[in-house]
Amino acid sequence: MRTACSFKLSPAVVLSLIYGAFGALWIVVSDGAVATLVRDPDLLTQVQTWKGWLFVAASAVLILAAGSRLLRALDTSEQRYRLLFADTPQPIAVYDPATGRFVEANPAACRLLGYSCEELAGMPVLEAVLPDDRPEARRIMERARTSSQGVAHIRRVQCRDGRVVQVEVTSSPVLFNDRVLRLLMLQDHTARLQAEGALIRSLDRLARQEADRTQLAHALAHDLREPVRQVAGFVQLLERRYRGRLDDEADQYIDFATEGVHRLNRLLADLHAFTEIPTVAIEEVDVGEVVQGVLATLAAQISPRDSICVGEMPYLGADPRSLSAILTALIDNALKFRRPGTDARVEVSVERLGADWCFTIRDNGIGIEPEYREMVFQLFGRLHTRDRVPGNGTGLALARKLVEAAGGRIWLDDALGYGAVFRFTLPIRSVRAAA
Repeated sequence: MRTACSFKLSPAVVLSLIYGAFGALWIVVSDGAVATLVRDPDLLTQVQTWKGWLFVAASAVLILAAGSRLLRALDTSEQRYRLLFADTPQPIAVYDPATGRFVEANPAACRLLGYSCEELAGMPVLEAVLPDDRPEARRIMERARTSSQGVAHIRRVQCRDGRVVQVEVTSSPVLFNDRVLRLLMLQDHTARLQAEGALIRSLDRLARQEADRTQLAHALAHDLREPVRQVAGFVQLLERRYRGRLDDEADQYIDFATEGVHRLNRLLADLHAFTEIPTVAIEEVDVGEVVQGVLATLAAQISPRDSICVGEMPYLGADPRSLSAILTALIDNALKFRRPGTDARVEVSVERLGADWCFTIRDNGIGIEPEYREMVFQLFGRLHTRDRVPGNGTGLALARKLVEAAGGRIWLDDALGYGAVFRFTLPIRSVRAAA
């Protein structure tokens, strides 16, 4: 199989030409030399006989040498053919543009289409194309008949067993047995196109979910808070006007309503914080300064006897708002779940762990059983009643969301018999690269 517009003699013609040229040269040179050197007719006959035998021997040696060389070249060509066509894993087929039928196909193309090589030879090309795609395939084949350029397109191909595969077809002209044919390189893109389709559908679904989440965040921030503010206003008005004028049971009902409104407000605020799309603005952060800001925010929960131990804090590339929210949730959790009658002890440390910064918040509180280590990170995941421990169960869920949005992970580690140990990682980032 050769590229079109190249001319090369066959081995048989080459061998014949070599033999003819050698014979003509032998006759001209040897007859002239013998006629010049030998005058005796009897001796001339013997010399001519031996000259004939010598010609036969020389011809045999010449044919052997030339034939061996041609056979080696033919064997090399056959090996190259097998390497590039027969044995390659790339599906390749050849068809005749004049008849629109396959001429030859390699085993890889036969496996792709589900036919044997004998069945493909002579089969119409359009028979392997999905019926709906045949008019377009026919037009492409018509254009290829008069084109000397390569043509590439994706076509749906129907295999023998009924499977439909999407194949990228690259067609180029070749010269085969003095005929200009078309070489087809087939590349199965079915799995890739299906994966791309699934990815596009997943992205569309995520976009819709993100839009729904944005609408929910807007509703939590505005629409749902408006009626709560109205209820709160009327409850406050009721408290100012009627507290102490009714019986004790009525005052208790007013307290319940007031506390319920405040709790609903806090719940809506926590939900709004959780549904917000985290924006990550990487900058150089002094973690020690962030921790001190968190402790100042939680100062009302820290008694003079409590111990907050902060290790050496590094400078790192992170979003300061997200880091502050994560540490606030974890330290607040450590302070809330203290052992009754025991002063709280909280340790905050940071160490470099491979390609991450690993933060550790250790406390001496009531601890968490192993079976609940995943539940505590769920939204509204509470292990204790609100009367015992205040809160809505959103802090650790928000911490996980922010950590994962920053490319890290958070988990509850073994506390070795008491308290709880929370760890989370943040990737080591270059502030200049992040910017």
